[in-house]
Amino acid sequence: MAGRPSYGWKSFVGILLMVIGFVNIIEGLVGITRTNQLERTLNVDTLPITSDVKTWGWILLIWGIILLMAGFGILAGSTWARVVAILVASVNLLISVSFFGNHSAASLWGFTLVLLNVFVIYGVAVHCGKEDEVLV
Repeated sequence: MAGRPSYGWKSFVGILLMVIGFVNIIEGLVGITRTNQLERTLNVDTLPITSDVKTWGWILLIWGIILLMAGFGILAGSTWARVVAILVASVNLLISVSFFGNHSAASLWGFTLVLLNVFVIYGVAVHCGKEDEVLV
């Protein structure tokens, strides 16, 4: 298993998806449980989909669970997980771009998430297809 050429990328992408999913779950839980505090400190009009912090928290929580499941699926070698991983990483990339321009910390965090999502898309698209054949 460890000798396959694409094994490292599959492991990297699977773990990276799980980390991104876990971060989204934490952000979602914070949005659900600390709604009043976040509304006071954030400009809620700049949220990508809705201006309701609690709704945005639930969206992030569900989205994080999907990312987490896709990461486990990539590690297990599932075909469905490759398709889901590219779709959710692409949408996550677009949502991350929406955080650009808020303030410097949000822009830096958005840029970091964009890079992580690009790594996921590249790793799944290039290295998680059919098993690489070693030419002798």
